[in-house]
Amino acid sequence: MADKFKVDVAINVYGKPYQTALSILSLLKYSKKYINKIYINIEKKQPEDFDETILKELPIDIPVIFYTPKLHLGYGGGIREKPIIYSFLCKFDFFRHSIRYQYAWEKSSAKYLFIMHNDMVFHKDIIGNYLASIDDKIAVGTVGQCWNCPAYEKYCDSEKYLKFRPSNSQLIEMYHGWHANRAVIKGLVSEKGINWPLPECRLNEMAALFNLEIAKRITMPKGKVVPFGTFALDTGTLWFQQISLLGYEVRHNAFSNYATHGLFNITRSGNGSLGDKKLYDEEEAQAKEMIDNKEY
Repeated sequence: MADKFKVDVAINVYGKPYQTALSILSLLKYSKKYINKIYINIEKKQPEDFDETILKELPIDIPVIFYTPKLHLGYGGGIREKPIIYSFLCKFDFFRHSIRYQYAWEKSSAKYLFIMHNDMVFHKDIIGNYLASIDDKIAVGTVGQCWNCPAYEKYCDSEKYLKFRPSNSQLIEMYHGWHANRAVIKGLVSEKGINWPLPECRLNEMAALFNLEIAKRITMPKGKVVPFGTFALDTGTLWFQQISLLGYEVRHNAFSNYATHGLFNITRSGNGSLGDKKLYDEEEAQAKEMIDNKEY
């Protein structure tokens, strides 16, 4: 890459200071040469014993911008329940900047923004590989939650999402008796619904690279597409749906080729330990041990 200062990084933090530190340190080990700034969004509400000084004292020589939003929206915000009110509130910085990743999205002056979870462990240069594969696309990363989708393998996969476009009645039939029916419960599978992209299609936010020169102009506040961090069926599903219907394409390049998500959780779930203090403490201790021993 001719200009190594192309990419800013955005990471949202709710708890897990040592896992967050490990995520950042392992990313820098392999992809530091591409990174300009790191934006760390510290959620307004945190677990009782959360210590942000662990992050503020990290021995790194890249500029780090810490931001705490005025609101704690968590996975909320009301886009499904009250879409008109949600869209109105998005006109205001205090609300919009409380949506995950949005502060960095708007403040970054880099061409690219790399968004990541705070429980990743990188083992290869993900940013370099993503820069090499994004081409003229709006973003690159893992496309689809295919394990939740009845079309997976038989009709569709992450590489085929652009081409497989069933009718509403076909989609209803595929979901009939399907075990992962949250899309049905949310009213997303119906004769009057949107048949494409499929409900579980999204760009997974665990690790994804965005071309901000394209994405900013169509995403709020400049455009009409909802912020990427908006939670509908899942984080980014509505953003993905809206940009796809506008004709923009996301390049699939699985983050699992370069990193592990939820390394210390038996289910590889980022949220699995947040309601289990014993498990949470065990995961944090393992992350601290890896940092202390430089095993990343």
